[in-house]
Amino acid sequence: MEQLIEKLFTRWELAFDEIPRLAQQQEQAKTIVYAKGSRFDIDKFDFTHFPSSGPLLTNTGDHLSEDLYEYGLNDADQPCYVKFQHTHNNVHWAGYYSYSPNLVEFVEYCLETGVPSIIHCIEFDNGHKISSQRLAINGRAGNSSFIQQAKSEIIQSIKDDENAFFLTVTVFEYDKTDRLNTSSSIHITPGAGKYMSYDSYTYDEIGQLATIRKHFENGESRIAYSKATKDMTQEDVIEHIATAIARAGIEALQKQNIDEPIALLELSYHYADSYLPILTYQSGTTIETKLQAKEYIFISDYNNFIHIEHTSFEDVFSQLEQLMNDNDDPDLGRIMLLKAASLLNQTKLEGKIKVTDDFAAYAIDWSIEGHSDKDFEEILLQCGVHTDTLHNWKQKGILPTCD
Repeated sequence: MEQLIEKLFTRWELAFDEIPRLAQQQEQAKTIVYAKGSRFDIDKFDFTHFPSSGPLLTNTGDHLSEDLYEYGLNDADQPCYVKFQHTHNNVHWAGYYSYSPNLVEFVEYCLETGVPSIIHCIEFDNGHKISSQRLAINGRAGNSSFIQQAKSEIIQSIKDDENAFFLTVTVFEYDKTDRLNTSSSIHITPGAGKYMSYDSYTYDEIGQLATIRKHFENGESRIAYSKATKDMTQEDVIEHIATAIARAGIEALQKQNIDEPIALLELSYHYADSYLPILTYQSGTTIETKLQAKEYIFISDYNNFIHIEHTSFEDVFSQLEQLMNDNDDPDLGRIMLLKAASLLNQTKLEGKIKVTDDFAAYAIDWSIEGHSDKDFEEILLQCGVHTDTLHNWKQKGILPTCD
Protein backbone atom coordinates (compact mmCIF):
# COMPACT_ATOMS: atom_id res chain seq x y z
CA MET A 1 0.00 0.00 0.00
CA GLU A 2 3.01 2.28 0.36
CA GLN A 3 3.21 2.23 -3.44
CA LEU A 4 -0.40 3.42 -3.61
CA ILE A 5 0.46 6.32 -1.30
CA GLU A 6 3.28 7.37 -3.62
CA LYS A 7 0.97 6.97 -6.60
CA LEU A 8 -1.64 9.19 -4.90
CA PHE A 9 0.89 11.94 -4.15
CA THR A 10 2.13 11.78 -7.75
CA ARG A 11 -1.45 12.15 -8.99
CA TRP A 12 -1.94 15.14 -6.65
CA GLU A 13 1.22 16.82 -7.96
CA LEU A 14 0.07 16.37 -11.57
CA ALA A 15 -3.29 17.94 -10.69
CA PHE A 16 -1.61 21.32 -10.10
CA ASP A 17 -1.40 21.71 -13.87
CA GLU A 18 -4.89 20.42 -14.64
CA ILE A 19 -7.09 23.31 -13.47
CA PRO A 20 -8.28 23.85 -17.09
CA ARG A 21 -10.18 20.56 -16.76
CA LEU A 22 -12.64 22.38 -14.50
CA ALA A 23 -13.95 24.37 -17.47
CA GLN A 24 -13.91 21.31 -19.71
CA GLN A 25 -16.02 19.27 -17.29
CA GLN A 26 -18.37 22.18 -16.70
CA GLU A 27 -19.17 22.13 -20.41
CA GLN A 28 -20.44 18.55 -20.00
CA ALA A 29 -23.24 19.66 -17.66
CA LYS A 30 -26.80 19.25 -18.94
CA THR A 31 -28.57 19.91 -15.64
CA ILE A 32 -27.71 22.20 -12.72
CA VAL A 33 -28.77 21.34 -9.17
CA TYR A 34 -27.96 22.79 -5.76
CA ALA A 35 -27.44 21.46 -2.25
CA LYS A 36 -26.88 22.71 1.27
CA GLY A 37 -23.76 20.59 1.60
CA SER A 38 -21.53 18.05 -0.10
CA ARG A 39 -23.59 15.43 -1.93
CA PHE A 40 -21.65 13.05 -4.21
CA ASP A 41 -18.98 10.90 -2.55
CA ILE A 42 -17.33 8.64 -5.12
CA ASP A 43 -16.92 5.93 -2.47
CA LYS A 44 -20.64 5.34 -3.09
CA PHE A 45 -20.24 5.11 -6.86
CA ASP A 46 -20.82 1.91 -8.79
CA PHE A 47 -21.58 1.36 -12.44
CA THR A 48 -25.32 1.05 -11.86
CA HIS A 49 -25.92 4.26 -9.91
CA PHE A 50 -24.28 7.16 -8.10
CA PRO A 51 -26.55 8.20 -5.22
CA SER A 52 -26.67 11.67 -3.73
CA SER A 53 -25.99 11.74 0.00
CA GLY A 54 -28.79 14.21 0.65
CA PRO A 55 -31.54 16.29 -0.94
CA LEU A 56 -30.92 18.30 -4.09
CA LEU A 57 -32.56 21.60 -5.09
CA THR A 58 -33.52 22.47 -8.65
CA ASN A 59 -33.10 26.19 -7.96
CA THR A 60 -31.71 28.46 -5.26
CA GLY A 61 -35.19 29.68 -4.32
CA ASP A 62 -35.20 31.08 -0.78
CA HIS A 63 -31.59 30.03 -0.19
CA LEU A 64 -29.80 32.93 -1.88
CA SER A 65 -28.19 34.00 1.39
CA GLU A 66 -26.70 30.54 1.97
CA ASP A 67 -23.44 29.10 0.67
CA LEU A 68 -24.96 26.43 -1.56
CA TYR A 69 -23.08 23.78 -3.49
CA GLU A 70 -23.72 23.90 -7.26
CA TYR A 71 -23.50 20.59 -9.13
CA GLY A 72 -23.54 20.02 -12.88
CA LEU A 73 -24.98 16.68 -14.01
CA ASN A 74 -24.01 15.11 -17.33
CA ASP A 75 -26.10 13.11 -19.83
CA ALA A 76 -26.05 10.11 -17.48
CA ASP A 77 -27.22 12.23 -14.53
CA GLN A 78 -23.81 11.83 -12.94
CA PRO A 79 -22.04 14.84 -11.41
CA CYS A 80 -19.35 16.28 -13.67
CA TYR A 81 -18.44 19.39 -11.65
CA VAL A 82 -19.13 21.12 -8.34
CA LYS A 83 -18.43 24.62 -7.08
CA PHE A 84 -19.06 26.33 -3.77
CA GLN A 85 -17.76 29.17 -1.64
CA HIS A 86 -17.32 30.44 1.87
CA THR A 87 -18.85 33.90 1.57
CA HIS A 88 -17.64 35.19 4.95
CA ASN A 89 -14.00 34.36 4.17
CA ASN A 90 -14.37 35.00 0.42
CA VAL A 91 -12.81 31.65 -0.51
CA HIS A 92 -14.00 29.58 -3.48
CA TRP A 93 -13.59 25.92 -4.43
CA ALA A 94 -14.41 23.96 -7.57
CA GLY A 95 -14.00 20.33 -8.49
CA TYR A 96 -14.62 17.90 -11.31
CA TYR A 97 -15.55 14.23 -11.67
CA SER A 98 -14.17 11.94 -14.35
CA TYR A 99 -15.27 8.41 -15.28
CA SER A 100 -13.65 5.52 -17.12
CA PRO A 101 -14.13 1.72 -16.95
CA ASN A 102 -11.22 1.28 -14.54
CA LEU A 103 -10.99 4.62 -12.74
CA VAL A 104 -13.32 7.20 -11.23
CA GLU A 105 -11.79 10.42 -9.92
CA PHE A 106 -12.81 13.52 -8.02
CA VAL A 107 -10.39 16.46 -8.03
CA GLU A 108 -11.11 19.66 -6.10
CA TYR A 109 -9.20 22.98 -6.05
CA CYS A 110 -9.08 26.04 -3.86
CA LEU A 111 -9.42 28.68 -6.57
CA GLU A 112 -7.65 31.42 -4.60
CA THR A 113 -4.47 29.36 -4.11
CA GLY A 114 -4.69 27.06 -7.14
CA VAL A 115 -3.80 24.11 -4.90
CA PRO A 116 -5.62 20.77 -5.36
CA SER A 117 -7.49 20.46 -2.07
CA ILE A 118 -8.85 16.93 -2.56
CA ILE A 119 -7.81 14.02 -4.77
CA HIS A 120 -10.02 10.95 -4.56
CA CYS A 121 -9.49 7.97 -6.87
CA ILE A 122 -11.43 4.70 -7.05
CA GLU A 123 -9.89 1.89 -9.10
CA PHE A 124 -12.01 -0.91 -10.60
CA ASP A 125 -11.31 -4.29 -12.15
CA ASN A 126 -14.16 -5.86 -14.13
CA GLY A 127 -16.63 -3.71 -12.22
CA HIS A 128 -15.21 -4.57 -8.80
CA LYS A 129 -13.83 -1.78 -6.64
CA ILE A 130 -10.25 -2.79 -5.86
CA SER A 131 -8.86 0.35 -4.21
CA SER A 132 -9.80 3.77 -2.86
CA GLN A 133 -7.18 6.52 -2.51
CA ARG A 134 -8.05 9.86 -0.93
CA LEU A 135 -5.86 12.84 -0.06
CA ALA A 136 -7.38 15.98 1.49
CA ILE A 137 -5.30 19.03 2.36
CA ASN A 138 -5.90 20.44 5.84
CA GLY A 139 -7.90 23.67 5.70
CA ARG A 140 -9.02 22.67 2.20
CA ALA A 141 -5.83 24.25 0.79
CA GLY A 142 -7.09 27.73 1.63
CA ASN A 143 -3.84 28.80 3.33
CA SER A 144 -3.18 32.30 1.95
CA SER A 145 0.61 31.75 2.17
CA PHE A 146 0.30 29.33 -0.75
CA ILE A 147 -0.49 32.26 -3.04
CA GLN A 148 3.06 33.59 -2.66
CA GLN A 149 4.81 30.21 -2.97
CA ALA A 150 6.03 28.33 -6.02
CA LYS A 151 4.35 25.01 -6.81
CA SER A 152 7.44 23.03 -5.80
CA GLU A 153 7.57 24.81 -2.42
CA ILE A 154 3.90 24.09 -1.73
CA ILE A 155 4.27 20.41 -2.65
CA GLN A 156 7.35 19.89 -0.50
CA SER A 157 5.97 21.77 2.52
CA ILE A 158 2.80 19.68 2.51
CA LYS A 159 4.54 16.32 1.95
CA ASP A 160 6.97 17.05 4.79
CA ASP A 161 4.22 17.89 7.31
CA GLU A 162 1.92 15.06 8.45
CA ASN A 163 -0.37 17.67 10.01
CA ALA A 164 -0.97 19.23 6.60
CA PHE A 165 -3.16 16.52 5.14
CA PHE A 166 -5.57 13.62 5.68
CA LEU A 167 -4.82 10.47 3.71
CA THR A 168 -6.51 7.11 3.46
CA VAL A 169 -5.63 4.32 1.04
CA THR A 170 -7.78 1.19 1.05
CA VAL A 171 -7.43 -2.13 -0.81
CA PHE A 172 -10.50 -4.39 -1.16
CA GLU A 173 -10.47 -8.20 -1.28
CA TYR A 174 -13.25 -10.52 -2.49
CA ASP A 175 -14.13 -14.14 -1.72
CA LYS A 176 -14.67 -16.92 -4.26
CA THR A 177 -18.25 -15.79 -4.84
CA ASP A 178 -17.07 -12.26 -5.75
CA ARG A 179 -18.48 -10.92 -2.48
CA LEU A 180 -16.49 -8.25 -0.64
CA ASN A 181 -14.75 -10.02 2.22
CA THR A 182 -12.13 -7.71 3.79
CA SER A 183 -10.44 -4.39 3.17
CA SER A 184 -7.14 -3.10 4.49
CA SER A 185 -6.35 0.59 4.98
CA ILE A 186 -3.45 2.84 5.82
CA HIS A 187 -4.22 6.28 7.25
CA ILE A 188 -2.23 9.44 7.87
CA THR A 189 -4.06 12.08 9.92
CA PRO A 190 -3.01 15.21 11.83
CA GLY A 191 -2.25 14.33 15.42
CA ALA A 192 -2.50 10.56 14.99
CA GLY A 193 0.18 10.13 12.33
CA LYS A 194 0.29 6.91 10.31
CA TYR A 195 -1.70 3.84 11.35
CA MET A 196 -3.33 0.74 9.87
CA SER A 197 -6.81 -0.73 10.06
CA TYR A 198 -8.82 -3.43 8.35
CA ASP A 199 -12.53 -4.04 7.85
CA SER A 200 -14.41 -7.34 7.94
CA TYR A 201 -17.79 -7.73 6.23
CA THR A 202 -20.75 -9.95 7.14
CA TYR A 203 -23.92 -10.67 5.19
CA ASP A 204 -27.47 -11.63 6.11
CA GLU A 205 -29.38 -14.72 5.01
CA ILE A 206 -30.39 -13.15 1.69
CA GLY A 207 -26.86 -12.03 0.88
CA GLN A 208 -27.20 -8.34 1.71
CA LEU A 209 -24.44 -6.55 3.59
CA ALA A 210 -25.25 -6.70 7.30
CA THR A 211 -22.22 -5.25 9.10
CA ILE A 212 -18.78 -3.80 8.57
CA ARG A 213 -16.48 -4.03 11.57
CA LYS A 214 -13.33 -1.91 11.66
CA HIS A 215 -10.31 -3.40 13.45
CA PHE A 216 -7.36 -1.34 14.73
CA GLU A 217 -3.71 -2.16 15.40
CA ASN A 218 -4.20 -2.06 19.19
CA GLY A 219 -6.72 -4.90 19.02
CA GLU A 220 -9.79 -2.71 19.45
CA SER A 221 -12.65 -2.81 16.98
CA ARG A 222 -15.97 -1.09 16.33
CA ILE A 223 -18.90 -1.48 13.98
CA ALA A 224 -18.52 0.97 11.11
CA TYR A 225 -21.75 -0.01 9.38
CA SER A 226 -24.89 -1.86 10.41
CA LYS A 227 -27.81 -2.53 8.11
CA ALA A 228 -30.70 -0.28 9.04
CA THR A 229 -33.59 -1.85 10.91
CA LYS A 230 -36.74 -1.23 8.90
CA ASP A 231 -38.94 -0.76 11.96
CA MET A 232 -36.72 2.00 13.40
CA THR A 233 -37.30 5.56 12.21
CA GLN A 234 -34.66 8.28 12.45
CA GLU A 235 -36.35 9.50 15.63
CA ASP A 236 -36.29 5.95 17.03
CA VAL A 237 -32.57 5.65 16.37
CA ILE A 238 -31.84 8.96 18.12
CA GLU A 239 -34.04 8.06 21.10
CA HIS A 240 -32.51 4.58 21.39
CA ILE A 241 -28.91 5.84 21.41
CA ALA A 242 -29.63 8.79 23.71
CA THR A 243 -31.15 6.41 26.26
CA ALA A 244 -28.27 3.96 25.88
CA ILE A 245 -25.61 6.67 26.28
CA ALA A 246 -27.35 8.04 29.38
CA ARG A 247 -27.36 4.58 30.97
CA ALA A 248 -23.80 3.80 29.88
CA GLY A 249 -22.69 7.13 31.31
CA ILE A 250 -24.21 6.33 34.69
CA GLU A 251 -22.56 2.89 34.68
CA ALA A 252 -19.18 4.46 33.86
CA LEU A 253 -19.57 6.95 36.73
CA GLN A 254 -20.51 4.19 39.16
CA LYS A 255 -17.17 2.52 38.48
CA GLN A 256 -15.35 5.67 39.64
CA ASN A 257 -16.35 5.25 43.31
CA ILE A 258 -17.30 8.91 43.59
CA ASP A 259 -17.71 10.11 47.20
CA GLU A 260 -18.91 13.71 46.83
CA PRO A 261 -22.15 14.73 45.11
CA ILE A 262 -21.69 15.64 41.46
CA ALA A 263 -22.63 19.19 40.51
CA LEU A 264 -21.74 19.27 36.80
CA LEU A 265 -21.44 16.49 34.26
CA GLU A 266 -20.07 17.32 30.81
CA LEU A 267 -20.61 15.13 27.76
CA SER A 268 -17.80 16.31 25.49
CA TYR A 269 -17.94 15.52 21.78
CA HIS A 270 -16.47 16.72 18.47
CA TYR A 271 -19.04 18.04 16.02
CA ALA A 272 -19.14 16.31 12.61
CA ASP A 273 -16.54 13.83 13.84
CA SER A 274 -17.12 11.92 17.07
CA TYR A 275 -20.45 11.65 18.87
CA LEU A 276 -19.45 9.04 21.41
CA PRO A 277 -18.89 11.45 24.30
CA ILE A 278 -16.20 11.44 26.93
CA LEU A 279 -17.36 12.38 30.43
CA THR A 280 -15.92 14.80 32.93
CA TYR A 281 -17.54 15.80 36.21
CA GLN A 282 -17.10 18.34 38.97
CA SER A 283 -18.23 18.07 42.57
CA GLY A 284 -20.05 20.74 44.53
CA THR A 285 -16.87 21.31 46.53
CA THR A 286 -14.88 21.91 43.35
CA ILE A 287 -17.44 24.49 42.21
CA GLU A 288 -17.25 26.33 45.53
CA THR A 289 -13.44 26.38 45.37
CA LYS A 290 -13.53 27.80 41.84
CA LEU A 291 -16.05 30.44 42.85
CA GLN A 292 -13.81 31.62 45.67
CA ALA A 293 -10.81 31.69 43.34
CA LYS A 294 -12.90 33.49 40.68
CA GLU A 295 -12.09 30.80 38.13
CA TYR A 296 -14.27 29.89 35.17
CA ILE A 297 -16.57 27.16 36.39
CA PHE A 298 -17.35 25.07 33.35
CA ILE A 299 -13.86 24.00 32.23
CA SER A 300 -13.33 20.51 33.63
CA ASP A 301 -10.17 18.50 34.21
CA TYR A 302 -9.86 16.84 30.82
CA ASN A 303 -6.85 14.84 31.98
CA ASN A 304 -9.24 12.64 33.97
CA PHE A 305 -11.97 12.03 31.41
CA ILE A 306 -14.10 8.89 31.48
CA HIS A 307 -14.89 6.68 28.49
CA ILE A 308 -18.26 5.00 28.19
CA GLU A 309 -18.70 1.44 26.99
CA HIS A 310 -20.85 1.31 23.85
CA THR A 311 -20.57 -2.31 22.73
CA SER A 312 -24.19 -3.02 23.64
CA PHE A 313 -25.50 -0.36 21.26
CA GLU A 314 -22.73 0.03 18.68
CA ASP A 315 -24.89 -1.48 15.92
CA VAL A 316 -27.57 1.21 16.30
CA PHE A 317 -24.89 3.86 16.86
CA SER A 318 -23.41 2.97 13.47
CA GLN A 319 -26.88 3.44 11.95
CA LEU A 320 -26.93 7.00 13.30
CA GLU A 321 -23.50 7.61 11.76
CA GLN A 322 -24.85 6.26 8.48
CA LEU A 323 -27.89 8.55 8.69
CA MET A 324 -25.63 11.56 9.25
CA ASN A 325 -23.46 10.54 6.33
CA ASP A 326 -26.34 9.76 3.95
CA ASN A 327 -28.20 12.98 4.77
CA ASP A 328 -25.07 15.12 5.22
CA ASP A 329 -26.58 16.18 8.54
CA PRO A 330 -24.14 16.16 11.49
CA ASP A 331 -26.78 17.88 13.62
CA LEU A 332 -28.44 14.49 14.17
CA GLY A 333 -25.58 13.48 16.46
CA ARG A 334 -25.81 16.74 18.36
CA ILE A 335 -29.57 16.31 18.81
CA MET A 336 -28.95 12.83 20.17
CA LEU A 337 -26.42 14.05 22.77
CA LEU A 338 -28.65 16.94 23.88
CA LYS A 339 -31.37 14.36 24.47
CA ALA A 340 -28.98 12.11 26.41
CA ALA A 341 -28.02 15.02 28.65
CA SER A 342 -31.70 15.87 29.10
CA LEU A 343 -32.40 12.30 30.27
CA LEU A 344 -29.57 12.53 32.81
CA ASN A 345 -31.04 15.79 34.09
CA GLN A 346 -34.59 14.47 34.27
CA THR A 347 -33.59 11.41 36.30
CA LYS A 348 -30.70 13.02 38.23
CA LEU A 349 -28.53 10.06 37.21
CA GLU A 350 -31.42 7.71 38.04
CA GLY A 351 -30.66 8.26 41.71
CA LYS A 352 -27.70 5.88 41.47
CA ILE A 353 -25.04 8.53 42.17
CA LYS A 354 -25.24 11.43 44.57
CA VAL A 355 -25.81 14.82 42.93
CA THR A 356 -26.24 18.35 44.22
CA ASP A 357 -29.63 20.04 44.29
CA ASP A 358 -28.71 22.13 41.25
CA PHE A 359 -27.00 19.30 39.35
CA ALA A 360 -26.76 19.71 35.58
CA ALA A 361 -25.54 17.58 32.70
CA TYR A 362 -24.75 19.18 29.36
CA ALA A 363 -23.35 18.11 25.97
CA ILE A 364 -20.94 20.47 24.26
CA ASP A 365 -18.15 20.87 21.71
CA TRP A 366 -16.26 23.85 23.08
CA SER A 367 -14.40 24.31 19.80
CA ILE A 368 -17.51 25.58 18.00
CA GLU A 369 -20.14 26.50 20.60
CA GLY A 370 -20.69 27.98 24.03
CA HIS A 371 -18.37 30.90 23.32
CA SER A 372 -20.79 33.47 24.71
CA ASP A 373 -22.85 33.36 27.90
CA LYS A 374 -26.04 33.61 25.87
CA ASP A 375 -25.05 30.74 23.58
CA PHE A 376 -24.00 28.55 26.51
CA GLU A 377 -27.23 29.25 28.36
CA GLU A 378 -29.20 28.21 25.27
CA ILE A 379 -27.27 24.92 25.16
CA LEU A 380 -28.03 24.28 28.82
CA LEU A 381 -31.73 24.82 28.19
CA GLN A 382 -31.61 22.44 25.22
CA CYS A 383 -30.07 19.87 27.56
CA GLY A 384 -33.06 20.13 29.86
CA VAL A 385 -31.43 22.22 32.59
CA HIS A 386 -34.31 23.93 34.43
CA THR A 387 -34.63 27.71 34.31
CA ASP A 388 -34.76 27.73 38.13
CA THR A 389 -31.30 26.15 38.15
CA LEU A 390 -29.96 28.82 35.81
CA HIS A 391 -31.47 31.52 38.01
CA ASN A 392 -29.85 29.96 41.06
CA TRP A 393 -26.47 29.83 39.29
CA LYS A 394 -26.69 33.50 38.37
CA GLN A 395 -27.36 34.41 41.99
CA LYS A 396 -24.30 32.40 43.05
CA GLY A 397 -22.14 33.81 40.28
CA ILE A 398 -21.74 30.45 38.56
CA LEU A 399 -23.37 31.71 35.39
CA PRO A 400 -23.20 35.40 34.42
CA THR A 401 -26.41 37.21 33.53
CA CYS A 402 -26.78 37.24 29.73
CA ASP A 403 -27.42 40.57 28.05
